Amino acid sequence: MLDLDFSDEQDPEPEDEQQSTPLQGGCNNKSASEPSAAAAAEDQEYTVERIVDSRVFKGKPQYKVRWLGYGPEGDTWQSADSVADNAALDVYETEQRDREAALQLEQKVEQPADESALPANESAPRRVTRSVTARVVPGTESDHAIARAHMVMSAIRAVRGIGHTEAVPAAEAEAIGRGVIAGHPVEPRNCAEADSGPHAQQWAAARQKEHDTCLERKVWRYVPRASIPAGTRVISNKWVHKYKLDDQGNITRFKARLTPRGFQQVYGHNYWETFARTAKYKTLMLFYSLVAKWNYETMQLDVPEAFLNADLPEDVFMEVPEGFREGREHMVCKLLKSLYGIKQGPRNWDELVHGFITDNMRWKATVSDPSFYVKRSRTGRLMMLYRFVDDFSGGHHAADAAEFAEHVTMLEKRFNIKVLPQNSLNLGMRVTRNREAGTIKLDQELYITQALEKYGLSQCRPAASPEAVGAAQGEPDETLDKPTDRQLYMEITGTVMYAAHSARPDIAHAAQYLATHMQAPTERHMVAAKRVLRYLAGTKTVGLVFGAHNGAASKDDGRGHSKQELSVCAYADADWANDKSDRKSITGWVAKLNGDTISWASKKQRVVALSTCEAELYAEAAAMQEVLWLRGMLHELGLTVATGSTVFGDNQSAIAVSKNGVKGERTKHVDVKYHFVTETVAQGSVKLQWVPTADQEADIFTKALAAPVFDKFRKALMSN
Repeated sequence: MLDLDFSDEQDPEPEDEQQSTPLQGGCNNKSASEPSAAAAAEDQEYTVERIVDSRVFKGKPQYKVRWLGYGPEGDTWQSADSVADNAALDVYETEQRDREAALQLEQKVEQPADESALPANESAPRRVTRSVTARVVPGTESDHAIARAHMVMSAIRAVRGIGHTEAVPAAEAEAIGRGVIAGHPVEPRNCAEADSGPHAQQWAAARQKEHDTCLERKVWRYVPRASIPAGTRVISNKWVHKYKLDDQGNITRFKARLTPRGFQQVYGHNYWETFARTAKYKTLMLFYSLVAKWNYETMQLDVPEAFLNADLPEDVFMEVPEGFREGREHMVCKLLKSLYGIKQGPRNWDELVHGFITDNMRWKATVSDPSFYVKRSRTGRLMMLYRFVDDFSGGHHAADAAEFAEHVTMLEKRFNIKVLPQNSLNLGMRVTRNREAGTIKLDQELYITQALEKYGLSQCRPAASPEAVGAAQGEPDETLDKPTDRQLYMEITGTVMYAAHSARPDIAHAAQYLATHMQAPTERHMVAAKRVLRYLAGTKTVGLVFGAHNGAASKDDGRGHSKQELSVCAYADADWANDKSDRKSITGWVAKLNGDTISWASKKQRVVALSTCEAELYAEAAAMQEVLWLRGMLHELGLTVATGSTVFGDNQSAIAVSKNGVKGERTKHVDVKYHFVTETVAQGSVKLQWVPTADQEADIFTKALAAPVFDKFRKALMSN
């Protein structure tokens, strides 16, 4: 049974598809009445037989419900909230997943050898079952799936040149979530599926352990349903089954997590603010660059059941978990702690752990990234702590090991934190350290391997570069211009975008190109997407290398008082008006610290540049902003930075305008960017320097390059 939703959002059906509505009232857990007597009853009760279809209407997911005792003519569309706690939804989702798996297997078997000749998908467009916020929640396919998906969606807004307030369509968000978590083993979607699989005992034991842990830590208390205030909504929950994997992709542990359906919460009633800090990936790159430079020791920490440490001040009531309802039929759970899935859970955990680190441990949170903490040791050296939600990466000098251990002990006592034995996998990236060479390498071999297996390209022929020169501006072709499988295309794009924004700057421009065509992709775009995957297949072990440019062992040990200054520079370039669809230019830049690549971007400019000089000015301004952020972060750490960081450009006109302050007919309308660039140069924080196009490393972020040129710039950026 369920409460029906006949709101104004029900869209009118065409005349030939008009559906009779079996009722105009609500449903509860009583038995269903006879269909003949229910047609006009406003308070009648009905039972869901099954869910037959799904769609997104006005940005919200809906399900077509088949009622017990009625035929297809009685089907009605219901909101996702009204069917969220109904068993028919789990059955429907399981059927959909099995159907998709069968289609993928069929595609693998029938895939033609020549990717350029792939036929368009003639089947009807797939419908989205839920939005990304319902599917990709903390603790499901990936502990950090939400953060990763949001990062990719922010990047998609950037490459399209749209504002951060513009929402990514639900279908795209769903596909991005699927793509970001590509390659993870298929996990049970519900208890029935878990208990009927080969690991039934392990999953049952995992659920029992989770339930006992919640009771032991007083996550909730059982209260009579009759005691809660009238009209209070009791939200449902779901068991999430997750494999814990090692850095080789092998299953090491079975984890069951109870996840309340937070989307059923009501703003202003049982939740308010939801914002939580999330560390920047570029800060992690800076962390490893400094660790490599100073030959620091590293330590990786993890907080088990992190959200359960945070109290829940609001009154939130939840149904008794499945499998533990016997003897508690008239009880509900009053939540006392922030379970994963609760709207305010991430914020409550963030405020708790941030306050403990800054107030109790007396570490300083940097302004440039509030999730990056620093502290001077008793020897005067710098100790660092990088926090990504509930994962910590610490760095310290060997002489400060005892003092750093004291702070780790404080975290252990407060949050029962675990010290991981080896820093071999961090946020999905493999960390490889070469003490003799003084380098640290980040790569995504496991992530790429799993993605290739998912898309049926594990045995493909590798490509020499991620993009074919001139393919984007190719001549019209009847075969290549046919529509393609949009869902599959968006999933591949999500996979590529995450890799491009974590440890693979060499595919940043390819990811930008794919992301700008997600609305109506064609076979031309699908061929381009699969070429990126084929390139990754041949470069799985390529990654960012830190410390390769330090040379002999540095005398600077992190005190920040040595004569050796840190060098910050950037390369900026633009590809002017090469996109025939809108004539907007592409900005590309990369920022470096002591030769180590820290951050990069390939994005479409928001306005149409009227000249190459204007386009280059926009690129220079973006690179300068990143250089100023990097210099500001280093100053916060108390480190010495060389005066006047260099931004390299290959356009003489843009450099002349920036240095000399000349405003002519072609630049007088470029007001804000112009003043920012000229002021920054005049202040001496940044200086511009011309570099030949053959040495312009940012060129790799603006256009497709021939393999020899591409390989040269990739080695300059990634030392591999």
